[in-house]
Amino acid sequence: MAIVLTCAKLKRYPLIELQNISAATLKFLVLLIILLPPECFAQFNISGRILNQADSKPIANSNVFLSNATIGSKTADNGTFTLHQIKPGKYELVVSIVGYEPFNKFITVENNNIELPDVMLLPKTIALKEVNIKYRKDPNREKYYGWFKEEFLGISQQARDCKILNPDVLDLDYDEAGNKLTASSDDFLEIENDALGYQIKYLLTNFSFENKDEKKIYYQGPVLFQRLNGSAEQEKRWQKNREEVYENSPMHFLRSAVEDCIKEEGFRVQEYSAYANPQRPSDSLINTRLSYYTNLKNQGSSQRDSLSYWRRKLRLPKIVYKLQPSPLSKKDIVRPTDKPGQYALSRNNNWLYVAYNKNHHFHINDQTSYLYNRNNTENTLVKFNAPEAFFNISGIISNPYSVIFYGVWGRNRVANMLPLDYQPMK
Repeated sequence: MAIVLTCAKLKRYPLIELQNISAATLKFLVLLIILLPPECFAQFNISGRILNQADSKPIANSNVFLSNATIGSKTADNGTFTLHQIKPGKYELVVSIVGYEPFNKFITVENNNIELPDVMLLPKTIALKEVNIKYRKDPNREKYYGWFKEEFLGISQQARDCKILNPDVLDLDYDEAGNKLTASSDDFLEIENDALGYQIKYLLTNFSFENKDEKKIYYQGPVLFQRLNGSAEQEKRWQKNREEVYENSPMHFLRSAVEDCIKEEGFRVQEYSAYANPQRPSDSLINTRLSYYTNLKNQGSSQRDSLSYWRRKLRLPKIVYKLQPSPLSKKDIVRPTDKPGQYALSRNNNWLYVAYNKNHHFHINDQTSYLYNRNNTENTLVKFNAPEAFFNISGIISNPYSVIFYGVWGRNRVANMLPLDYQPMK
């Protein structure tokens, strides 16, 4: 699932028409090509065969793809497949077909083609048709589907141009007591994103939306991106929209952090620290004082001011948060792991406040309430559910449950997703 970003930087420069360049410039370009490492140009294949574990027979027409990328294929009648033009990096290979359990395997492409051992798929015991009949009998399905669609695709401008083509594959369930909607799919959920020019095939393994004490949404599953074919005008619009979505995105931020160019890429990241409220005494002291002055009041003593004072202390928050003014750099928030191409994001068990403006004109400094304003186009608060959030060199977070985004990134969903092999043109 990784791409060598040392080469990607070259794609950030405008294309040059060779017929208009000088001899000196041409010599420079030739020298640059000579000096670049071979892996910048190398592309390799992954091939293998898919078999039924029950009888070792080949499985035709199964989907084989690299998750979160635009590289995928189907198996032939003899169960074989080949994925072409893969750059060096780490990827998640996924095999999926209706009636079988999905298969996934992490693969590192280095400097050679990869021939995988036979992949054995385990047949499922429940028929998809029987499950779909059960779903359609739910009288509240349309209401649940409306909730799912808004939370899964998002409420951005791009979401308005997205269409789910086969909603019947969804298994929707609502827990009224917990106010929690869950969803999954046995087959690809197919989404046409006319805003970014992709057909998205999402194998939704887990989706949950809670709206109780606070709004929480999680979704997870392998994704295959397929580029839509369009006119020259459409292609131009799609490219423009992709670059706009990429600019203030987790992918762009994490790639910038790995390359140690957070500031240069238009981001400012600060620590949002939590600490015990110095204005609030301990619970034990508050409760002791409340009990003491309540007893005095019951005995006829005039201790209203003291009792009111300790009641105010009780209402104070135990934890207060403060935005630290100093911007953070790569060394403050990112560390490499023992796995090639994988990094860890964290900040001393505190949160991160990320602002983006490509002109470095940041408008909001510490008003966290502004995060939820629809006019907020800059700021995101990153809350950690785990000590660290692991991500790969392409800027894809391995476990989406490890973080919660509030603000701009929190509003963006599947409609704003880009494949891991996406690179901006400029």
